[in-house]
Amino acid sequence: MPQELLGNNSQSIKKRVQERSVSDALHRVREWRRIYEQGKGKLNTNQPRISLQEAANLVKIPKKTLEDYTYIFNKVSSICRIEDFSNKRMRFLRGLIEKNKAQIKAAVKLEKKRKKNVLKLKKKIHLKIKQSLNLKMNLTSIIEKTRIQKQIQIRKLSRKLKKRNKNIVSKINLQLRPNFEYSLFILYVFYNISTYILNIILNEQKYIYKQI
Repeated sequence: MPQELLGNNSQSIKKRVQERSVSDALHRVREWRRIYEQGKGKLNTNQPRISLQEAANLVKIPKKTLEDYTYIFNKVSSICRIEDFSNKRMRFLRGLIEKNKAQIKAAVKLEKKRKKNVLKLKKKIHLKIKQSLNLKMNLTSIIEKTRIQKQIQIRKLSRKLKKRNKNIVSKINLQLRPNFEYSLFILYVFYNISTYILNIILNEQKYIYKQI
């Protein structure tokens, strides 16, 4: 009987010795997740992808224990900061969960609702962004079409104006050409008359000079 009690006491002492601190357990869980996430990042490389079990082996803690720690941390973090109990043992967190089941349940429910609302909001934002991009593309297409149409209209109008101006210039030339020729004729006649009169005057002066 005393030996059985001694055996039970030694087992309980061994469990208490093996009970990790919150800070140590939190560090091991974070390291486990870090190793696994790094392994996931190597998915597109030639190196094989690491599993949760392999990551647990590297941390040197059973995968089931790490999953249990993760469950405890998720529960406790819903009502308080885990870092506030860094110096405590993991059994303290288990007792905390037992004492605050109702509060934790309400907090978890509220967190799920919050995440659901955040997800809905993200979907709405994504939809709005998609609609905005589509609207922008449509507006850009309309502006580009309008710009091309305006360029075509300007070219057509420019051709019409050039053609019209050419016709106007041709008409003006036709109208000015007879007038110009008539003016030249008048100048020619005037020049001849002037020359004739000047010759007459010069001859008269010569005659008078001879008489003197």
